[in-house]
Amino acid sequence: MRDEKIAHINMQKEQTIKEHLENVAERAADFCVDYRIENLDVQDYAYQTGLAHDIGKYSDVFQKKIRGNHEIMTDHSTAGAKEMTKLRMPAGAFAVAGHHGGLPNGWDCTNSNLIQRIKNREIEQYSGYKSEIKIKKVSEPALKPFEEGFFTRMLFSSLVDGDFLDTEAFMMQNSADRGNYEPVKILYQKILEYIKPWCTITGQVTELNKIRTEILEQCILEGKGKRGCYSLTVPTGGGKTISSLAFALQHAVQNNMKRIIYVIPYTSIIEQNVQVFQNILGKENVLAHYCTALLESEKQDNGIYEKYKLSIENWDAPVIVTTNVQFFESLYSNKVSKCRKLHNIANSVIIFDEVQMIPLHVMLPCVKAVEMLLKSY
Repeated sequence: MRDEKIAHINMQKEQTIKEHLENVAERAADFCVDYRIENLDVQDYAYQTGLAHDIGKYSDVFQKKIRGNHEIMTDHSTAGAKEMTKLRMPAGAFAVAGHHGGLPNGWDCTNSNLIQRIKNREIEQYSGYKSEIKIKKVSEPALKPFEEGFFTRMLFSSLVDGDFLDTEAFMMQNSADRGNYEPVKILYQKILEYIKPWCTITGQVTELNKIRTEILEQCILEGKGKRGCYSLTVPTGGGKTISSLAFALQHAVQNNMKRIIYVIPYTSIIEQNVQVFQNILGKENVLAHYCTALLESEKQDNGIYEKYKLSIENWDAPVIVTTNVQFFESLYSNKVSKCRKLHNIANSVIIFDEVQMIPLHVMLPCVKAVEMLLKSY
């Protein structure tokens, strides 16, 4: 066993680099299953990126470090970025180079940018990976710069979440309380049960409630349509919160989509909506991601707090409620902590509530991001 190259050690148990690379490659490929980029096998691209991400751990220096000499400083991510560059897979090179410290710039005035790092950084010999891992080229189509940058972040997301989850599973063994949410189909049945009294108008019903019911029924009908961009204009008091949730769940079931993401400008509105959604769908199925959400969950229940902490990392819950700032800044971020969840935006129904509140000076990048999500994710 001593001759095997090790990625992680947990007490007396060891995980080989080969096992870790293959696990991460499979997870990354699975996370990309809903990406649609013309002339690109995205899952294979993500798989090869996963295989490459930690090949620097094959160096003798890293092996000394992992086996106890923790004072050694070593770079294990530049190696994979170099191999991705040789294969002319730039998105993979960026993702691998940044999978711990964040996506680097392609070029700037520092020596930490990707080009300088690959050209000039001296790293330890890592060629031992070739006896266990075969990384193959996946041709990347000529994408426009914005498309390339967007794809790079989405690939980066699938890689870093795959890496974190595999490492967590090994290090924690009976790990964290992840998943175990109710499927969207069950949540759809819950809202149908909740609105059942409204959709059968009997007896003395106010004119306002008749209008609310008409709006609700129209939203459910529209939810049966194909994927695309929809708008809902309803005056205050028209029941927009419930109607939009009914649309979203119907649309998710109709189009086999994974989750609902509510994007809202103000935390005061978020708190109201989260309360309504949790009452209907169950507290465990609704994740609130905004500045004070963790503090509130800690006050309520330690079990909920721990699960919220984990779910906020990668947005694996079926219903997410978040802010404009969190949503759009994550889509343009280079940080591991913000980008990790991005792959779970793919194949989701996204509701922008009070969309007119997005400030004009950031409207263009916000609209371009939504356009890219509609087109390819």
